[in-house]
Amino acid sequence: MKILAVVVLLSVVLAFTNSPNSDAPTGFDNKSNGMVDDATHQADQAKFDDTETEADGLGPLYNAQSCRECHQNPTCE
Repeated sequence: MKILAVVVLLSVVLAFTNSPNSDAPTGFDNKSNGMVDDATHQADQAKFDDTETEADGLGPLYNAQSCRECHQNPTCE
């Protein structure tokens, strides 16, 4: 029983000390991070940067001009 407890404890310690996570890279290079291909990323980036007008149907649920209005400053006031 003691051996089992030691093995479990050792497994837990090793799991936390050998974490493969590393710090995120800084900056943004306009390239895909691998989740999608570059063409899809560029199309999504264009939609993200697209500026909307009243004629596009801004309304009571969303009144900003583009997605990045909130995402460039995530601590909206």
